[in-house]
Amino acid sequence: MPRKKATSKRANNEGSVYKNKRGLWVAQATIGYDENGKQIRKAVSGKTRAEAIANLAPYLPKNGARKQLIQQDMSLQNHMQFWLMKYKKRTIAPRTFERYIVNAKRYIYPYMGNYLPQNI
Repeated sequence: MPRKKATSKRANNEGSVYKNKRGLWVAQATIGYDENGKQIRKAVSGKTRAEAIANLAPYLPKNGARKQLIQQDMSLQNHMQFWLMKYKKRTIAPRTFERYIVNAKRYIYPYMGNYLPQNI
């Protein structure tokens, strides 16, 4: 039996492209998250694969469009607090989040909290 050709991985933030049962190509990508942390996905279709990808392009972030997460004057402690509250809190259980905060206050902030992330 011949081997199946391995599919190549798409780059980050490019979404997925597949052919649906009607024969149209569908390009789908995550364009953001709502206030509850649920993905907001956008799907567009086209007669060809290239057309579907081109239809999705306006919804994808441009190169350099991401906000710079680390500000130059932001200490590691401030950066960790921001990251824990904005990104991590919605993905883990409340008790786990509490432990992350306690462990950071106990073990990281006293020793490395005042460092700038780019100097570590």
